[in-house]
Amino acid sequence: MRDDGEEITKLQDLQGKTLPGIKADYALTVLKEHYPEFKILEYDSIGKCAEQLKAQNVDGIVADEQNIMYYAQAEKMFQDYYILDEEVYTEDVVFAVRKEDAVLGKIIDKAVYKLRTQDVLDRVQRKWFLTSILEDALPRQFIYVWLAVLLSGIAGFFVFLFWYIHKHTRILVEVRTRELNVERMRLKTVLDAIPQYLLEVTPEGQVRLMNQRAKKDMNQNALCSGDAAVITQPAILQMIKTAKNDAFAQQEVEINQKIYRITCSDIGGLSENENVILLAEDVTLRRIQEKQNIQNNKMMAIGELASGISHELKNPLEIICNYCYALKKGILHTKEDCLQTICVIEEEAKEANKIVESLLSFARLSPTEIGEAELKASVQMILQLQMPLFHHKQIAVEFNCTEPVWVCCTQEGLKKIFINLFTNAMDAMEAVKDRQKKIRISVMLTENFAVVEVEDNGKGMKAEEKERIFNPFYTTKALVQV
Repeated sequence: MRDDGEEITKLQDLQGKTLPGIKADYALTVLKEHYPEFKILEYDSIGKCAEQLKAQNVDGIVADEQNIMYYAQAEKMFQDYYILDEEVYTEDVVFAVRKEDAVLGKIIDKAVYKLRTQDVLDRVQRKWFLTSILEDALPRQFIYVWLAVLLSGIAGFFVFLFWYIHKHTRILVEVRTRELNVERMRLKTVLDAIPQYLLEVTPEGQVRLMNQRAKKDMNQNALCSGDAAVITQPAILQMIKTAKNDAFAQQEVEINQKIYRITCSDIGGLSENENVILLAEDVTLRRIQEKQNIQNNKMMAIGELASGISHELKNPLEIICNYCYALKKGILHTKEDCLQTICVIEEEAKEANKIVESLLSFARLSPTEIGEAELKASVQMILQLQMPLFHHKQIAVEFNCTEPVWVCCTQEGLKKIFINLFTNAMDAMEAVKDRQKKIRISVMLTENFAVVEVEDNGKGMKAEEKERIFNPFYTTKALVQV
């Protein structure tokens, strides 16, 4: 076949090709029988077939392999043409004679002996199967040496490649191992720096890993028992089971008169490990401090309550004392003056009683019955009562309420709340001189709540004041001395 770049490897690839051959060649008969789609031409000699191939009138030549090899060698055609590996047909040839034909047998024996002694078969192979071309160009020993060198070079290349890959892999493994060791030491340092107890425990409570703080205080932290470091507290074991089911569990547990805040997290999602990370923090001192702070706040509230009560009660008591002193010394000369003094004492005593009742209302529920009230009407009623005071202090009032809003409450308590809010808003604007004093009141209804907003443009409140506004009798107003 002509080597023109077209890939032809088997007989089926020759479909549609023009192929010449020698007349009466059995190969042409086989092709015509099995491949009728081939275009077959017949010539008298292989030379004429080759001429047609060189002139590119045909695509290839069909002939005996020995003939093609011999002619191609003579015409030096191997660089532009090639031979297909697949044969058109193969046929075994055997020479045989009868045993009783001794003369012919001797002739055959002599021929075989001559073939062996004169190396005829080797020379035939060299002539017909291309080995003569290589052997004519290069000595056989040189070819063997060249093949040995080539094989040694290939073997050496693979040895070098294996050595290089092994060395590079070993260096890479060493670098990665050092990096992992550094990261492991860094992680260990971070875990040991955690002030809490950090443990990795199995679902059965067996401790597999703990940080330095847990190791140091293992005998004192009461979480583990024994040299095997096993958690035996039922509450903590239950938390570990909960963490395995819900991936997280947190609870405060009291052990040996100490309070621990325990947090359990499941790490099964990060790996196939079924263990649980347990973080424990001793919060005993914190809880004691919180209780102490609550007690201190209570005492502070009681102090403010006492200060407020003393301030509220001081005015009527001073008046009562003054009038009692007048009666005792006989300063009043007429009966009318005495009766008037007694009436004043009685009124101030009632005022002091009201203060005591207000104090009691902070300590227990008011006996007043709860009923329905409409916020819009309640706010408007309080505004009408205090409107003269607003006008006197030059305060503009804006009231926003589009529809009635009904709530359940105590009427008297709601009235006191609105009066106190409006009064505080007026007092907060006493120092306002550079702008118009305004109070805006809004009543609205949300999805679940009724909302009343009272907003003024006064000086406002400090952060520490906001934290104490619900303490009884707390005030930022100056106390009046009587």
